[in-house]
This record gives sequence, C-alpha cells and structure tokens, in this order.
Amino acid sequence: MLRQFLTICALIAVASSALCGSGQATSKSNSKQAVSISEDVGPTVYLDYEDAEQKANSTEVFMYFVPMISTVLVESESSPVNSQKTRIVSSHRKSTRKGFEVVCEFEMWGDGFHENVFDAEDIIAKDQDNVPKGKPFKNIIEYIRFEGGGRGRIEVKGKKVDGIEQVTSVRVVFNHDDNTSPVTVGLYNMKPENGEYKFENSYGTKKARVNVLGFEANEDPRMDISLASLGGRYTKEGFYSRIKGKIANLFIEPVRVNPAGNKAMLDFGYALYKKQASFTFPKAKNLKLKNGEQQEEPILAKVDRAHKPALVKVN
Repeated sequence: MLRQFLTICALIAVASSALCGSGQATSKSNSKQAVSISEDVGPTVYLDYEDAEQKANSTEVFMYFVPMISTVLVESESSPVNSQKTRIVSSHRKSTRKGFEVVCEFEMWGDGFHENVFDAEDIIAKDQDNVPKGKPFKNIIEYIRFEGGGRGRIEVKGKKVDGIEQVTSVRVVFNHDDNTSPVTVGLYNMKPENGEYKFENSYGTKKARVNVLGFEANEDPRMDISLASLGGRYTKEGFYSRIKGKIANLFIEPVRVNPAGNKAMLDFGYALYKKQASFTFPKAKNLKLKNGEQQEEPILAKVDRAHKPALVKVN
C-alpha cells in the first residue's frame, strides 16, 4: 500500500516546489490577486512580511508550485467564492562561514478552496507501463487541495563554497506549531477493461493529509513527503487514519519531480535567504486550460466538490 505513494508524488510531482512568475497584488486583502502569466513566467509571489496588508498573496499564486513541479498535465481550479490569502509573517536567519539557514513562517486564511486536478489520460499514458499486465492501477493522484486556514514554515539550508552561496534543501511544513495542515491529496484506483485503463472504471477513493514537502539540490531531483493521515475520501479523520499516515511515512520513498520545478524551489529558498521582497518563478509548462491549451488566466471551478467525488476529467 505504501509503495503506492510513489505514484502519488511522481504524478504530482505533488511536490511542492514553489510559486511562479510575474503578477500584481491588490491593496486590499479580500480582493482577488491578478494572475498574469506571460510566455516564460508565472505570477509573482510577495515575500515582504513587514507590509502584510499590501503583500498578501492569493492561495492560487502562493501555491503555484504544484503545477510548477508536476510531471503530468494539470488544471488549476478555485472555488467561485474565494477569499483565501497567504503571507510570510516572520523570518529567522543564521549564517556561518560554511553555510546558512533560514526559517520563514507563513499563515493561510480565508474562505474557499484552491486545487489542482491532474489529467487522467496523461497519467495513464505516462505510467501504465509501470503497472503489471492485468493488475489494477493503484493510488493515482487525482487532485491536491488547499482549504481552510493554518500556519506553516519554510526551512532553507545552504552551503558556502569558495565564497559562493548554494541552497541545498528547502522544506515546506504545513503544520507549524501542530496546526492542522490545510493540504490534502485525493487518490483513486483504476481497473483495466479489455487491457485498457479508463477513468470510468475507477474505484477506491482515498484522501491523505500532507504535512511536509521537501526538496534537495540533486541532478535527479526527488521530493520528500510526510503525511498527517490516510483514510477514506469521505470518512472523518481520526485516530486510525493518523496511525495509517504515520505507518505510511515509514515506507514512502522520495519521488521524482520536474527538474525545472525543483530548481525553482531552490531559487525561491535563496530569495528568502536574501530577503527579497518578491520572487518570480518560471511558467508551469504542464498547467493547461480546459480546452487543452496552457493556462493564461486563473480557472474558476464550475462544480461543487464538497458533496461529490472530485473526478479527474477525461476528454
């Protein structure tokens, strides 16, 4: 069961890299942040915690890292009514002759949800060869969802080599001070029919709550993932789901992510270390519109996912 999480992350490339590009935030914290995505860059993430009113990010912008690191096509969706915001609230730095560390706390608040839905056809095309013939396709990533408030922190570590500063790792912790993480991942299984995998034959939906996503400087970049709980999609989280999450953490291996997304996450960490007021990431190449084109404007969800399964759309 736990090995199945490799599928989760490989598809996500769940991984949380960071945020991207070139955009503008409005002055009021309850107004929608513009998401302007040009050919090469995505929305700008504001990092200046000294001016919280001006520099709060929409969750869609702050969590742009999800499509950034994804290895498959993904659609970005937000609830029609959405006041979600995220901002950096503090920063603590330590530097020595050999290296440096940074810990930045952030908070998330507001109503609504934002999620990234992963394309089922692309997942099948890229990963079905790894499934034994005639066997079910287990724990396919369906979505990553950010809902509700919380507090987290970003941990950055680096080294100094011949006077050059290099970020070696970045960890995004969503359950700072034992707060409940607002990040969940939806999973499902798919059985073959006449040798073919189709989304209509999906079953066994599950939900995992994510506490930590980690990235390291590596030629073959992988993402670490730590869970808070694992259980049924529509069952209440409790003692047993938390136990399952702890057991799963013993077996989850680091998973491959998009190299450009991993590099963006390390660059983002360096921006925090250098006290930059904002940071621009490359455009997420796998982010697409519902007509199959790459996204230029934020997509608002047209369905209510609160009372029925959030299904990956198959054209």
